[in-house]
Amino acid sequence: MDLLTVRQYQILEMISDAFITAETISEHLDVSIRTVKSEIAKINEIIKDADCKIISKSGKGYLLYKGEGFNQTLLVSHYPEKYDNDNIPNSYYERVIYIIKKLLVIDYHIKVEDLADELFVSRASMAQIMKDVRQRLTKYRLKLISRPNYGIFVQGDEADKRLAIAEYFFHDNLVNEDYQLETYKMFNNEDTKQEYQNLIQIIKDICDQYNIEMSDYSVHNLAVHIYIAIRRCTLYDYVKVDDNVIAKWQNTIEFKAALKLVDALEKHCNFLLPIGESIYFAQHIRSKRIIESNHITSKQEADLHKCLNLIMAEINNNFGFNLTQDSEWYRYMVLHIPLMIERLQTHMIIRNPLVKDNMRRYLFATKLTHSACEVISQIYGVDVDINEFGYLLLYFNLAVTRFELTKPLKIALLSGRGRPEAVMIANEIKERFTSHKYQIYEIDKIDDNYDLIISTYRVKEEYDCPYIIISDDNYLEQIHEKLLEIRYKDLDLDTYIKEEYCTFMLDGETKEEVENNFYQELYKKQLIKEIPDEYNKCLVDELGNGIVHFQDSYRIVRKSMFYICTLKKPVYWDKELVRVLILTKTKKEHDKDLYNLCRVVSKWANDKIKVNKLLKNLSFEEFKKDLKEKL
Repeated sequence: MDLLTVRQYQILEMISDAFITAETISEHLDVSIRTVKSEIAKINEIIKDADCKIISKSGKGYLLYKGEGFNQTLLVSHYPEKYDNDNIPNSYYERVIYIIKKLLVIDYHIKVEDLADELFVSRASMAQIMKDVRQRLTKYRLKLISRPNYGIFVQGDEADKRLAIAEYFFHDNLVNEDYQLETYKMFNNEDTKQEYQNLIQIIKDICDQYNIEMSDYSVHNLAVHIYIAIRRCTLYDYVKVDDNVIAKWQNTIEFKAALKLVDALEKHCNFLLPIGESIYFAQHIRSKRIIESNHITSKQEADLHKCLNLIMAEINNNFGFNLTQDSEWYRYMVLHIPLMIERLQTHMIIRNPLVKDNMRRYLFATKLTHSACEVISQIYGVDVDINEFGYLLLYFNLAVTRFELTKPLKIALLSGRGRPEAVMIANEIKERFTSHKYQIYEIDKIDDNYDLIISTYRVKEEYDCPYIIISDDNYLEQIHEKLLEIRYKDLDLDTYIKEEYCTFMLDGETKEEVENNFYQELYKKQLIKEIPDEYNKCLVDELGNGIVHFQDSYRIVRKSMFYICTLKKPVYWDKELVRVLILTKTKKEHDKDLYNLCRVVSKWANDKIKVNKLLKNLSFEEFKKDLKEKL
């Protein structure tokens, strides 16, 4: 008896209850419409003995028709054996991840043809999948080596393999969005949960013993890497180090703590670990501990101050943002950068689960951080990892916030009903606006030295600054609206939000196709002079919520604008499905419009309801209205 393939069974399941189009099926299974139609013809041939067949209806799609003699038992007998719907990758992205996971854990060659059969995809589809697999493994300095008649295998340093395993088996599988660190999916039974908790306790005890301070996230991250190391070592996959590295680490507090850790693991697991594992754990401890001072050489110190001075000059030149007076930011950078460089050089990255959320919330600070990373790469010869980028971003956003606080809006309160009422109103305002961005002054006489005047009676004179008359209990909302109006008073959104800066339903099956088509759109609208080469393309950031942001680092865009583009079909970027492309650009990067525009765009991008509304309605006018509501 002929059996359905897994893909044929998936199609049959999708059309059993209601009409569904070939396009919807093709998008869900990530195959062509032609393949869907071919598979349906094969399915009908196999299941005809059960008196049922797949029918099509114009404008509606496909549906499973059951005749009078329909036999469910006969139909089920054609189902594939041992089919587990939850374990078969359906989408392109799931197939890429599936292959990466498999290649990272097997210790033998495997043929690409066998992988294609395992995933039920064509050889042509497999070629594109393997291209993506190679690109993703390259980020961990791993290569796919091919041997004729044998197949492919992953080649690279053991520490890099473990880093990739941590990413694809653990960090991509957090159970909830709150990043509760004890809820990794991999620890899904009582034995593994208990083993994981034992590792946590061992780490905490050793940190207490050696006065090593770590954040909770770093403790859990270290536990994951130890858990991986234990399993790799049982397969005799060890980290190897040379004598020079051993000599460098032997007298450090981190190495002493690592030896204690190895001793505890050897007793716990009943096996011996080579010294390379002790060095490996020492590097992890060093990369994750919180320090209050750096022990660096005079040359390293000189390089550090040179780097920071260049960062400040670059940011001031690009954005007109002066960091020279921010001593707190400078002190944080002095502590952070040396350890960050060490982590980048040893590939001991501290993972940052909130990096995309923060990039979306703090778009202007993201631009500053990109400029800083360019300088860091030039000085130290390293590429700043996205996780490390996220930690730098927080420091720059703190600097932006402090800059705002140094120039708070001044609110004048004039009461004609006596001091008690003035005190009461001032307290209500302070409770409503807890941010230090606003300073409140109780005054007896009005002048133009304030950003906003609040009065309990009508003012006869004319003043340049806006004022509010308290006439009912709604005055706090009036103040809030007026303060926002003042904050953005010089931002004319109509300058940047135009229908010509909008594209709906952009074509593209892959990230590369979408990116190329996006530049083609900009070129057709004469917003760029030419299609950029690989060295002049915009920096692209995934922001979450299905959005990527193009940053015009090389100043190829010729007009000031906020460009918005929706995709005809969702496309996997690096980590998630993307449906919206955005680009922010002002005439002069260092004018204050850029900062205010970024604030508005960040608010919109952070609002999932508004983003989904745009994707559903595809209305420029409604989008523009929603954006203005964020002012």
